[in-house]
Amino acid sequence: MRGEMRGKKMRIVLVAYMIVASIAAARAEGDSVRTTLPEKVIGLAETVLKALTVESGRVKMAVYPAGAYGERTGLEIGVMPTVQIGSEKFRQPLTITPSVLVSTKKMFEVQADMELYTRGGTDVIMKAEMYRLPDDYYETGNGRGKKSVAEYRFERRMVTAEALRHIGERGLIGGVFVDVDRYNFRDIEVKDTTAETWRLWEDAGTSFGGGVVVGRDSRDNTLQPRRGTYTRVRLTGYRRDDGRKFQKVEVDARRYFGIGEKATLAIQMYAARSWGQCPFPKMPTHGGTRLGRAIGHSMKYVDAGAWIAQAEVRRPLFWRIGGVLWTGVGTVFGETSQVMEGMHVMGGGGIRVSVFKDGGLNLRLDGGVSQRGDGAIYLNIREAF
Repeated sequence: MRGEMRGKKMRIVLVAYMIVASIAAARAEGDSVRTTLPEKVIGLAETVLKALTVESGRVKMAVYPAGAYGERTGLEIGVMPTVQIGSEKFRQPLTITPSVLVSTKKMFEVQADMELYTRGGTDVIMKAEMYRLPDDYYETGNGRGKKSVAEYRFERRMVTAEALRHIGERGLIGGVFVDVDRYNFRDIEVKDTTAETWRLWEDAGTSFGGGVVVGRDSRDNTLQPRRGTYTRVRLTGYRRDDGRKFQKVEVDARRYFGIGEKATLAIQMYAARSWGQCPFPKMPTHGGTRLGRAIGHSMKYVDAGAWIAQAEVRRPLFWRIGGVLWTGVGTVFGETSQVMEGMHVMGGGGIRVSVFKDGGLNLRLDGGVSQRGDGAIYLNIREAF
């Protein structure tokens, strides 16, 4: 679920503390705010970030404290370090990003992801995640004024890995995907006895998946593209530990346009479809940190199919700070005839902070709302798409 379980909340990162502290320091010294504040803000920020960043040869590590507050999880505190390892064999530095978070409502989450892009044309992307938290269950489908029909304790352990190979000079890619996902639902409390809550008992277990990936990648930069296209199709077959089977196909198409010297227009079309006895944590979804960023609960809207079209404009502003404006539309559906029904229209903005001085990797804070009243704020590493 890639950290997408958080609802309406805000991660409070160190950058905010640095700016507030800088303003207070400038005023305390009685200096002219107009002429000295920008220099003091940037100077103090550089000093603090330097203290939090360790560089040794081709290895860089930055450690960011993180906190959050939301009605789902309560008060969260944690740490989110990022490690980059450079090499002449890599097209982009090897990036490893772990995080640990705990909360006053007994949420506990540990996750780590790794991205490796070699000059030889091999890409390896891995992610491991473990968490437990009190959660809400929503029936499948869109629904208007959708409400939780049950509460439960969600426990999940998941590992995914993808290995891709670039083929020829036209940007063609092909590879394999592996997914092992274990999920349990404990302490179930049904709030609406007329709702279909049987999935909380029947869908628990472990899913083992494997599949193929094909596509094309002509982006000028993997981490922060400004031009090019990225298209991929992933077909995965799953077998559950009780013998039941299901399949899933995902199509992801992106296009990037440079606007002037600094700005970028990014466009994405994403669609997914599942068949067979698919458990609800694996169903196509419309929400979370990357798809439908206005929807805080990534399993509030799930069904046999989902699609989303989104676009955003990204632009560096000053120092290490950048800004983003985005909009999107999409839905989930059970039957093909429902593919255009109950659409969510969303929009929002975000702030980007370059993790390292020479760029290449952003810390992103995104917020958004939908016409249905959903809203969310996320903190994450790397762009949404």
